[in-house]
This record gives sequence, structure tokens and C-alpha cells, in this order.
Amino acid sequence: MDKPIYFSKIEFKNNFLQDCEGTMLLNLVEKELSYQLVKRHRKNEKILFSYGVKIKDDDLPELLQYCNALDFEPYRNIDESMGYKGIYGYRDCWGIVFRGISNSYLPMLKIYMVIYHDEKHIWPNEKLYKYLIQKYFGHKKFKKYGIYY
Repeated sequence: MDKPIYFSKIEFKNNFLQDCEGTMLLNLVEKELSYQLVKRHRKNEKILFSYGVKIKDDDLPELLQYCNALDFEPYRNIDESMGYKGIYGYRDCWGIVFRGISNSYLPMLKIYMVIYHDEKHIWPNEKLYKYLIQKYFGHKKFKKYGIYY
């Protein structure tokens, strides 16, 4: 098995509400996780919600299991479609874009997340997103800002 190459920064950007964009940014180098919801209307921008947390050193080993860039490589340049195994639904009228950057030879990875997969076939970007939501944004107060799984 290849030695892991961990992402240094990961971004999940979603457009789930009209004129709103949510951005979750995981900075593994600085051990920070943040989320910001911005309403954009023409040339005006307004921050509706902003939240950040420091990742504890004790939590890092578990988190890194989801952040090995090599696990994501088979999904580079793949267009999700209803032809894949394990699909049980899709994000209707909204989507998430995953971006991952590592301090290695791997170019930035971008994956569009429009399909829900069952647990047996879940893609690593979806697995990471689900983990972050459940671990750090599990409280119901975050749901009204579009942070849920």
C-alpha cells in the first residue's frame, strides 16, 4: 500500500439556497475547520453565519483517515451519473463541490457531489463531508444554515 498523501486544505462549497453560498473549509495544516454562509445579491454580499473550530490533536488521527488524497484519485474526472452502483438519490436543485489540495505532486482535485450513495459505495469526499457534519456540526442549531447530513 502507498504511503498516505494527506490533503492540506479541503473545501466543500454548496449552493443550497437562492443567492446563498455555504463554504466549509478544512485546513489540516492549521488544524482549523470553518463554515461561512454568504448571501450574494448583485454586487452586495452579506455574511449570514460564520463558525470556526480548532481541531483537537486527539481528534486528528481519526480525521486523517478520511483525508488521504490517494483514496480520492480514482474519482478524478469522473462524472457522477445514475449509472453508478449504490446510488439511492440525488441533491435536488442544489449541489456541493469538493476541492482538495495537497502539498505533493498531485494536482488540485475537484469533485461535484450531486448523488447520494449507499454506505457500501459511498465516495471518499462524501464520507469526509458526512464525518465533518456529524462530528463538528451535529447540533440542530446548524441545520437552519444548511449544515446537515
